[in-house]
Order: sequence, then structure tokens, then C-alpha cells
Amino acid sequence: MMNRYLILIFALCLFAVCHSTAQVNQIDGNFIKDWLILGPFSGRNYALRLSSPSTLDRQAVNIDQDYLESVGGEANMNPEVGDNIKTVQGKILTWNLYRSQEDIVDLLQTVGNHTNVTAYAFCHLQGEREVDTEILLGSDDGVAVWFNGKLVHKNDAARRVVADTDAFPVQVKKGKNRLLIKITQGSLDWGLACRIPAVNFSGQVLMSDGITPPASVTMELLKADQVIETVLSDENGYYRILEAVEGNYRIRCRMLNQNIYYNSAVDVHTPGTRAQEIMAEFGNVVKGLDFRVLIFRDAISGKLLMLDNLSPHVNVVVQVLKDKQIVDTTLSDEQGNYSLSLLEKGEYTLRCHVLDGYLYYKLKYLPPKLRLERLIS
Repeated sequence: MMNRYLILIFALCLFAVCHSTAQVNQIDGNFIKDWLILGPFSGRNYALRLSSPSTLDRQAVNIDQDYLESVGGEANMNPEVGDNIKTVQGKILTWNLYRSQEDIVDLLQTVGNHTNVTAYAFCHLQGEREVDTEILLGSDDGVAVWFNGKLVHKNDAARRVVADTDAFPVQVKKGKNRLLIKITQGSLDWGLACRIPAVNFSGQVLMSDGITPPASVTMELLKADQVIETVLSDENGYYRILEAVEGNYRIRCRMLNQNIYYNSAVDVHTPGTRAQEIMAEFGNVVKGLDFRVLIFRDAISGKLLMLDNLSPHVNVVVQVLKDKQIVDTTLSDEQGNYSLSLLEKGEYTLRCHVLDGYLYYKLKYLPPKLRLERLIS
């Protein structure tokens, strides 16, 4: 009798394992590594595939073909581990649980090395609250994505996996959210990398005319006045910064002449002006952080030293004035270095603001990159 009970318990445990639901992943900015995987599927024209293709055979792989139609269709998928489907060729495929050890899910490892086929990846995402956010995705080759039953993205590409290549909006609901991804395969590598960033900042940097993007500009994300992420704006001035920790942030762009612009509510950003911090929570997509910047003709740079002529004077406010108006403001860095910009020829005043007051130095316009060595107490 005891043996019968043990056998029954074992059978129930085996049934529970085989029919468990998909792993629930947290939305925390990290890449999704736990998936249910199903495949490979070959198209109805699979016999027409090339013998050794180097790219997708469009006759054999149709990203619009619903291979799950017989079990409710792609939009209605909510599979469990062990669920089966019979392909049009009569082959039985099973949803299998797969945990990737890397950010990129290697479908060659879990589905196998095939040519001109398609596979599916499914998971649940746990939403702590309703939020409008984005999914970031890279794939080899093409992809179609359903989120809570809605087709939200399709890219019928032949490419290698590059993380965060595709970005598209989704609405996360509180509780479980269904994510289904179809991935096509031509030949060679096959995989995907997918995540929902915890915080997503984006915007555009343009010249003061509001039209012309400057050459690659360094964009910095600061938290507690510490730079935690750096990216370059692209050829059109756009940038995107991703951060996996919620909190308060500032964004600034650093020009080649070392002028620093902080995020602000106004169109034209005054160099060195500090702005209110951006409060960001998990799932936030903060867009429209645009900058309007000026490219200055020349710069005055130098180093501030203590009276020993060796120790740098750090975080000193340095300003350049023309006709008693501030032209540019900066802070000396950890080595005491500073750089200030000049718009035109003329006579300027260099002012250093230390704890015991202002020190003024008057100078005439000199060629670019003039170095001024000054000792201040």
C-alpha cells in the first residue's frame, strides 16, 4: 500500500512539473532569461528552401504565418510547460522551459541548428503597477512581438543579435503580462535579447537654430552628482540612456569645448545652469529631454592651484565676463583644470569665486586654447 501511495505522489509531482506555467520574470531592467521555447516550424513552402542559404529564404520563412493557429493563434497564447502542437508536416513540438545563462538567448542551443525555420519564445512579466514603458529587443533574424495578445512590433530583418536594437512602446498592467516573440532563422546564428528597462531617458541635441544637430555630443546621466552612464548622441542628435535603478537624476550634455548643459524646462540651456532633478521610477520612459546648445568659437582654459603651486583647487566657480555680463561659467575639476568659452573677439574678465570672495583677472582676447595659470588661495 505504501508503495502505491509513493507512486501516486511521484506521478502527481511529475504531472505538476510537466504542466507548470511559464516562469514569471520581474521588470527590473535586466535581460529576460527564463522562457518557454517552441520550435522549429518550417513554412508550407519549406521544400523550396535554398540548399545552403546565407540569408533568409523568403519563400520558406513567412513572418506573417501563424504557426499556432491550430491551438488558438499567436494572439491568444498562454502556454504551459509540456503543451504540444502538431505542425502542418505532422511533427509534434513541445513547449520547453529554458533558462539562458547569458543575456542573449541562444536558440541554436535550445531549438537546434536549423535553416529557414521559425521558433517562439514566451514568458510572463510581473507588473507592480500599470505603466507605459518600452520593450528593447535584439534578434537574429526577424521578430514579431505580441504583448498581452496585441501585436506591438514586427521587424522582418536578416541580422545578428545586437541588444536594444528595436524599441517599441507597451502598456504594462498590474499583475501578470503575457509576452510572445516569434523569431525567424535563415542560417548560422539564431537568438534574441529582450528586456524592459527600469528607467529610459531620451531626447535630442540641436544647435540653437533648432535644426542642426552638432557632431557627437557626450550625454551624461548623473545621480547624486555622480556620472553613472555616458552615451554619445547620434548623427541626428538623438540619444537614449538606460538605467536599471530608480531614483532622482540629472542629465547633462558635454560639448567638445567642455561647456556643460543640464536638462532644463527651457529651450535654450545656459551653460552650467543646474536643473531640477528628474524623479524616475521603475518602468518610466522619460522622453523629450531636448537640448539647444551653442558652439563657441574659442576657449580659455587653465589650472587653479593652491599657494604651494602644487595642490589643485577643486570645485571652484570660474566665470568669464564681457561688459560685466557673464559669458560662461564652469567648475574646476579634480586636477584644478577649467575651460571657458568665448563667442567673439574682445576684452574679457576672468573671475574665480572662492570661499573668501571673488578674485578678478582682466585679460584681452588671445588665440584659442590659451592656458592661464593662476594661483589662488
